[in-house]
Amino acid sequence: MSFVHDVGGLPGLRASPYPYRNTVQYGQGCVTPRETTYTSLRENLASVLDEVVDNQDTVIVRRRGARDVALLPATELAGLLETAHLLRSPRNARRLLGALRQAERGKTKPETASELRREILGEARA
Repeated sequence: MSFVHDVGGLPGLRASPYPYRNTVQYGQGCVTPRETTYTSLRENLASVLDEVVDNQDTVIVRRRGARDVALLPATELAGLLETAHLLRSPRNARRLLGALRQAERGKTKPETASELRREILGEARA
């Protein structure tokens, strides 16, 4: 059933033998989701679903004559939907991505809840 191999010797990072398909940048290496066939998934459904949830993996199910399907943990889907919602507004996206760049450069300073509220909501009160 396994179509995967370790990436860069890092545990938990696996890639399919198709290096140019569904590639995701992760740190210094690239990761592609694990892939399986519909037939193999049917034969191993419980263990594949457990692996998806336990390892926070994504599995691409290749279906002959039909479009492929992705399996991912519900918590991962919720996070992706929340991120899409937060980045939907161009103004909010600029603010969040700017804050992320500042944090990555170590240019942040601790703020109180009142300071954050004023900065984000423009509130003059505490």
